Amino acid sequence: MCGRTAVVLGADRIRRACEYRDNQGKRRCPEWKNADKYSPSYNKSPQSNSPVLLSRQHFEKVNPPNIRFVLNITFWSATVTSIGALC
Repeated sequence: MCGRTAVVLGADRIRRACEYRDNQGKRRCPEWKNADKYSPSYNKSPQSNSPVLLSRQHFEKVNPPNIRFVLNITFWSATVTSIGALC
């Protein structure tokens, strides 16, 4: 088996676990971009969808000043790593 992981928290708990402080020190939770595609699993494998925390700048040129991060679902794929080992 290659590259298994687990993500068992529900979408709202992941969002709260990624809480951060904005420029004014207020606690904020990132918004989900596509939470409907997320499903918890004890056995995430390559080619499954997994949540990632990203800078909002990857999605919008002009960012609201206090919202810096978003959660997004990405397709996880086994690829060549930076040290050249194949998974």
